[in-house]
Amino acid sequence: MSSSAGETLRSVFIEIQLDSKAIAEFREEFLPRRERTLRKIFARAVSTGEIVDGPAVEVAVSMLTGMSWLHLVTANLENLDDIDHSVALIVKGLRAR
Repeated sequence: MSSSAGETLRSVFIEIQLDSKAIAEFREEFLPRRERTLRKIFARAVSTGEIVDGPAVEVAVSMLTGMSWLHLVTANLENLDDIDHSVALIVKGLRAR
């Protein structure tokens, strides 16, 4: 799957790597906004006891964000099975024991 929005984001991602100020803004402003939904999902799972709170939740957010970007920059957004399996594996590791 390739969309003009995906192509634009890939181009922006490539360009910002060349500018330290832009990459800092990306890291400090853009990524936290993109991670907000994941953090809400994990916070809800923590509050219901489905997963354990702790540093692993932050790692999970980073891993899923990175996986999302990998699929975006490689124009591999149709590979939903890999995404679903990755999410399941990460959540399984966070489950309360």
